[in-house]
Amino acid sequence: MGWIFGNSTHLELLLLFYNDNAYFDNITGLTKRLGKSHVTVRKVVNDLVRAGVLKVDIGKSKVVMLNTDSPCTKLSFNSWAKLR
Repeated sequence: MGWIFGNSTHLELLLLFYNDNAYFDNITGLTKRLGKSHVTVRKVVNDLVRAGVLKVDIGKSKVVMLNTDSPCTKLSFNSWAKLR
């Protein structure tokens, strides 16, 4: 999990979802919100989906959301809550 926290874009995206568990958006919206390139955000999203932290719902548009059932998500968010 060190590779997630070692990258500032990964951390920025995780904090976005940490601060609002119900937040969801598509890749384009995330690029605007984070001020990063489409390629960078897509790579970070793919990394976090592979880790189980995020999930993607493919309907009319690819929607990215927090995977609240993931043990990785629970561990990360519980650790951050203790640090606060």
